[in-house]
Amino acid sequence: ISEPIVNRIELEALFGQNSKKQGAIDIQNTPSNASQSKIHTVLSDKRYNAISILMKSLPTPKLLKSIMMAFDESLIETTLLATLLANLPTPEEITLIKAQDRTKLDAPDRFLLEISTLPQLPARLKCWLYKLNFKIDYEAVESPLKDIITACQELKQSKHLRQILGLLLATGNYLNGGTNRGQADGFQLEVLPKLSVMKDNTNESNFLDYIVK
Repeated sequence: ISEPIVNRIELEALFGQNSKKQGAIDIQNTPSNASQSKIHTVLSDKRYNAISILMKSLPTPKLLKSIMMAFDESLIETTLLATLLANLPTPEEITLIKAQDRTKLDAPDRFLLEISTLPQLPARLKCWLYKLNFKIDYEAVESPLKDIITACQELKQSKHLRQILGLLLATGNYLNGGTNRGQADGFQLEVLPKLSVMKDNTNESNFLDYIVK
C-alpha cells in the first residue's frame, strides 16, 4: 500500500504529544483487546468447523443435557443424535481442554467439555438411537424374513421335492454301486449344483436333465 502525503503540521497540532486535546491515542503502544483476552482452541481446524456447525443445530449445552437425561425425543431430531454420536469428544481432547484456562476457551471447546460430563454418554446415545430406529429397521427386514420363512415351510412340506431328492439318492447309490459310497442314506445339499456338470456318454446331456425327465 502506498502512503499519500499528509499535512504533518496539522497532525502534530491536533494529535501530537503536546496537544491539550484529551483522548489522544498512541496506536503503537496501546494494547489491543484481542491480545488481552485471546480466545483459543485445542481442536484441529477440521474438528473445530465440524463442532461449530453442529452447535448451530443443537440446543444449548444445558438444555441438551436435560434432553439427554430425560430421553425427550420431542425436542431433538434423530439425525442430530446420530451426528452428535459421531462427533463426541475423545479422551485426548478432553484432557487437552481441561488443561486450559476455561475462561479463554473457544465455544466448540467449551461445548465438548460440557457434554462430556454426561454419564455414559456414548452408550446413552447408542441405546436411544436403537430405540428410535427400531421400527424402521424392523420393517426393512420384516418382508424378506417372511419370504425366507415361507420358503422354508414350502420346502419342508413339498411332496415333489421329497420325490426328487429320493430319486437323486437312488440313482446316486446305483451309479456308485460296488463302492463305499453306494449305500448312502443321504447326501449333502452341496452336490445339487454339480448335477449339471456330470455329462452323459453322448456329452449332449447331463445328470440334471435326466432327473428332470
